Amino acid sequence: MPLVVEDCYNSLVNLSSEDHANNFILSEYNIIPEFFNVMCDPTSKYSDKVCMIVSNLTRTLPGSQKVAEHISELNPNANDTENRPSLDKLLDLFCKASSKKVNANLDYVATIFSNITQLREGAIR
Repeated sequence: MPLVVEDCYNSLVNLSSEDHANNFILSEYNIIPEFFNVMCDPTSKYSDKVCMIVSNLTRTLPGSQKVAEHISELNPNANDTENRPSLDKLLDLFCKASSKKVNANLDYVATIFSNITQLREGAIR
Protein backbone atom coordinates (compact mmCIF):
# COMPACT_ATOMS: atom_id res chain seq x y z
CA MET A 1 0.00 0.00 0.00
CA PRO A 2 2.77 2.58 0.75
CA LEU A 3 3.98 2.27 -2.86
CA VAL A 4 0.53 3.25 -4.11
CA VAL A 5 0.51 6.27 -1.81
CA GLU A 6 4.00 7.22 -2.98
CA ASP A 7 2.88 6.94 -6.62
CA CYS A 8 -0.19 9.08 -5.90
CA TYR A 9 1.94 11.81 -4.37
CA ASN A 10 4.38 11.60 -7.29
CA SER A 11 1.46 12.01 -9.69
CA LEU A 12 0.21 15.03 -7.75
CA VAL A 13 3.68 16.58 -7.84
CA ASN A 14 3.66 16.27 -11.63
CA LEU A 15 0.04 17.36 -12.09
CA SER A 16 0.34 20.36 -9.79
CA SER A 17 3.16 21.72 -11.95
CA GLU A 18 0.67 22.28 -14.80
CA ASP A 19 -1.45 25.43 -14.46
CA HIS A 20 -4.68 23.81 -15.65
CA ALA A 21 -4.37 20.89 -13.24
CA ASN A 22 -3.21 23.26 -10.51
CA ASN A 23 -6.37 25.36 -10.89
CA PHE A 24 -8.55 22.25 -10.97
CA ILE A 25 -6.99 20.81 -7.81
CA LEU A 26 -7.47 24.08 -5.95
CA SER A 27 -11.00 24.74 -7.14
CA GLU A 28 -12.46 21.23 -6.88
CA TYR A 29 -10.87 19.82 -3.75
CA ASN A 30 -10.43 21.15 -0.24
CA ILE A 31 -7.11 19.34 0.04
CA ILE A 32 -4.88 22.09 1.42
CA PRO A 33 -5.70 21.38 5.09
CA GLU A 34 -4.75 17.73 4.63
CA PHE A 35 -1.57 18.72 2.83
CA PHE A 36 -0.63 20.92 5.78
CA ASN A 37 -1.39 18.08 8.20
CA VAL A 38 0.94 15.73 6.31
CA MET A 39 3.59 18.40 5.86
CA CYS A 40 3.61 19.32 9.55
CA ASP A 41 3.64 15.72 10.77
CA PRO A 42 7.27 15.10 11.83
CA THR A 43 6.83 11.33 11.34
CA SER A 44 5.31 11.43 7.87
CA LYS A 45 7.43 9.97 5.13
CA TYR A 46 5.44 11.94 2.56
CA SER A 47 6.19 15.43 3.91
CA ASP A 48 8.73 16.20 1.19
CA LYS A 49 6.32 15.20 -1.59
CA VAL A 50 3.55 17.30 -0.07
CA CYS A 51 5.92 20.27 0.21
CA MET A 52 6.65 19.89 -3.49
CA ILE A 53 2.93 19.82 -4.28
CA VAL A 54 2.16 22.91 -2.16
CA SER A 55 5.16 24.65 -3.69
CA ASN A 56 3.76 23.95 -7.16
CA LEU A 57 0.28 25.06 -6.10
CA THR A 58 1.63 28.40 -4.86
CA ARG A 59 3.59 29.24 -8.03
CA THR A 60 0.68 31.29 -9.38
CA LEU A 61 -1.00 34.23 -7.70
CA PRO A 62 -4.41 32.47 -7.49
CA GLY A 63 -2.68 29.40 -6.06
CA SER A 64 -0.87 31.48 -3.46
CA GLN A 65 -4.16 33.14 -2.52
CA LYS A 66 -5.93 29.81 -2.13
CA VAL A 67 -3.16 28.34 0.02
CA ALA A 68 -2.90 31.55 2.07
CA GLU A 69 -6.56 31.14 3.04
CA HIS A 70 -5.42 28.18 5.12
CA ILE A 71 -2.60 29.98 6.96
CA SER A 72 -3.75 31.69 10.14
CA GLU A 73 -1.75 34.94 9.90
CA LEU A 74 -2.69 35.42 6.25
CA ASN A 75 -6.40 34.95 6.86
CA PRO A 76 -7.13 36.49 10.26
CA ASN A 77 -10.86 36.75 9.54
CA ALA A 78 -11.29 32.97 9.47
CA ASN A 79 -13.29 31.48 12.33
CA ASP A 80 -10.89 28.66 13.11
CA THR A 81 -7.48 30.35 13.03
CA GLU A 82 -6.26 28.28 15.99
CA ASN A 83 -6.72 25.09 13.93
CA ARG A 84 -4.86 26.45 10.93
CA PRO A 85 -1.16 26.14 10.32
CA SER A 86 0.81 29.28 11.01
CA LEU A 87 3.81 30.76 9.30
CA ASP A 88 5.67 30.31 12.59
CA LYS A 89 4.83 26.61 12.63
CA LEU A 90 6.01 26.19 9.05
CA LEU A 91 9.22 28.09 9.78
CA ASP A 92 9.81 26.00 12.89
CA LEU A 93 9.26 22.85 10.85
CA PHE A 94 11.70 24.10 8.22
CA CYS A 95 14.35 24.79 10.87
CA LYS A 96 13.84 21.39 12.48
CA ALA A 97 14.22 19.72 9.09
CA SER A 98 17.57 21.40 8.57
CA SER A 99 18.70 20.10 11.95
CA LYS A 100 17.32 16.61 11.13
CA LYS A 101 14.71 16.62 13.92
CA VAL A 102 12.02 15.47 11.49
CA ASN A 103 11.86 12.63 8.99
CA ALA A 104 12.21 14.87 5.91
CA ASN A 105 14.31 17.55 4.23
CA LEU A 106 11.43 19.92 3.54
CA ASP A 107 13.54 21.96 1.15
CA TYR A 108 10.41 23.14 -0.64
CA VAL A 109 9.07 24.98 2.41
CA ALA A 110 11.47 27.78 1.44
CA THR A 111 9.86 27.89 -2.00
CA ILE A 112 6.41 28.04 -0.43
CA PHE A 113 7.54 31.04 1.65
CA SER A 114 8.94 32.66 -1.46
CA ASN A 115 5.77 32.02 -3.44
CA ILE A 116 3.54 33.36 -0.65
CA THR A 117 5.37 36.70 -0.87
CA GLN A 118 3.52 37.27 -4.15
CA LEU A 119 0.71 38.33 -1.86
CA ARG A 120 0.78 41.63 -0.05
CA GLU A 121 -0.10 39.84 3.22
CA GLY A 122 2.69 37.33 2.67
CA ALA A 123 5.27 39.96 1.86
CA ILE A 124 4.44 41.96 5.00
CA ARG A 125 4.80 38.91 7.27
